[in-house]
Amino acid sequence: MIRSICGRGRQCGGFSVWGTWLLTCSIVYSAMSSLPYTAYMASLAPPIAALSGAGIVLFWRWHRAGSWRTWVLPLAIVAEYAETHRAEQDGFRPRVLPQAHRLSARLAATC
Repeated sequence: MIRSICGRGRQCGGFSVWGTWLLTCSIVYSAMSSLPYTAYMASLAPPIAALSGAGIVLFWRWHRAGSWRTWVLPLAIVAEYAETHRAEQDGFRPRVLPQAHRLSARLAATC
């Protein structure tokens, strides 16, 4: 299944490296009880950013290809919008929330 998603070569190697980093840090930090928040975020930011960027490119290619995977990108946008809305209902209100709502709506409309 992994080969069907990421193919072979550099792309699959990138997903493997960044995914392993993210998984390892997540497991280690979950087992620790007293960990400063900044240290946690600083070590998780690179793999999250790399996997997010690669995922966006991969979803866009699938969307343009026109197969059954065409719906992955719009569904990911809708899921992200729903999560943002849920976080807003829980009291999370960053300054960029109105822009995130507008951007999600525009992206969903263009797909």
